[in-house]
Amino acid sequence: MESSSHVVILVHGIRDFALWQTTIRSTLEEAGFRTEATNYGRFNLLEFLAPIPLFRNRAIETVWNQIQIIKQNNEGASLSVIAHSFGTYVVANLMQQKFNVRFDRVIFCGSVVKYGFAFEHFQDRFSKPIVNEVGTRDIWPAMAESVTSGYGSAGTYGFNRPLVRDRWHNGASHGFFLDADFCKRYWVPFLRDGTVISGDIVPERPRRWIQFLSIVKIKRVVAVAAVLLLGIFVKSLYTPAKFTLQPGETRAFDLDLHRAGFVDVLINSIEPDWNGREKQKQDWLKAGRGDTPELWFQICSATEGDKCPQGVQKGINVQFSRELPSGPGTVVFVNFRDNPPITFSARINHP
Repeated sequence: MESSSHVVILVHGIRDFALWQTTIRSTLEEAGFRTEATNYGRFNLLEFLAPIPLFRNRAIETVWNQIQIIKQNNEGASLSVIAHSFGTYVVANLMQQKFNVRFDRVIFCGSVVKYGFAFEHFQDRFSKPIVNEVGTRDIWPAMAESVTSGYGSAGTYGFNRPLVRDRWHNGASHGFFLDADFCKRYWVPFLRDGTVISGDIVPERPRRWIQFLSIVKIKRVVAVAAVLLLGIFVKSLYTPAKFTLQPGETRAFDLDLHRAGFVDVLINSIEPDWNGREKQKQDWLKAGRGDTPELWFQICSATEGDKCPQGVQKGINVQFSRELPSGPGTVVFVNFRDNPPITFSARINHP
């Protein structure tokens, strides 16, 4: 194929002003190719990690529109693409969706595409194989897959499947591929006539902590932790605090009623402390009072002062309600003098 009739499109990744495109463009143009850069702006880390399609689709749409412009202005030319990092996600999804271009060559590096991505469903849209540059020290694809949804770690572990040729580079990190020497050695031959220069034949293993993150996904740990924390929070909402009253002791709870309405009081539990009070307990049982004392409580509005109606004596799970006007109010609990020390919990619902 004549290089002059071959246009190579460059698609950058995240947190990137795409300065590497200038280097690669110069190298490819020296080799006789026409080169076109694309740009969807600086895609920040939060936009990249957000597990929603809004930001990703916006980048895909931007690159799609720019490729249409490139196609219109290079009629009859073969189009190839070199994509880095999130750019590989953009290109893969473009080919899968509304695509009216057939790429002559496709090169991925630092790819965050899932290894199971269904290239076979649209293999008529590119010449086989896609070349996937794999860096054994490239942690970011594995991190992306571990932290959020929608991404894969083909740039760390390879695709290892038909239609894609993984080319391994021992010791290579995320930006290793984006320089002139690499481009001349590996990409120019492939773009020119499909020649795939071999990388490292025996790939080294990624670091153990990266392998661990690929097994124990951070997003799953976060999801489990979130569910547990939510459960604890919900339980705290439905598990009233407990208070202890000595015989004859009083405890008051202030209210701030935003509007007039009923104040509901329900004693959930009463736990007497009979330690050292065995005779008292026996006397209680003989008198038929049971081994669980009752509490006396009173619901009052601040405006009632000393004129607050007499309180009520209730056991557990018996609700009492009283209508109060808006403004401050009080619920007072009293443990009778002839009761043992008690620990109780109660719900107070008010407007």
